[in-house]
Amino acid sequence: MGRNSPIGIVLASTLFGALRSGSNQMQIDANVPSALIYILQALVIMFVIGSNYFIKLRKKHQVKLRAKEDK
Repeated sequence: MGRNSPIGIVLASTLFGALRSGSNQMQIDANVPSALIYILQALVIMFVIGSNYFIKLRKKHQVKLRAKEDK
């Protein structure tokens, strides 16, 4: 999540800690089920994994384009 950097890890853990602690308050104030927070956390993780996949895919595509240009 933090892309193996200390600052990124601290920011990611702060985000998930805020989501976890905020879920209790949301449950009390807005009558939101706490399971919704778990779904939100799962979506964040899926988007991070997906973005890493697309970054690698784009880099691979750029390498192929450069190889074609060099020929």
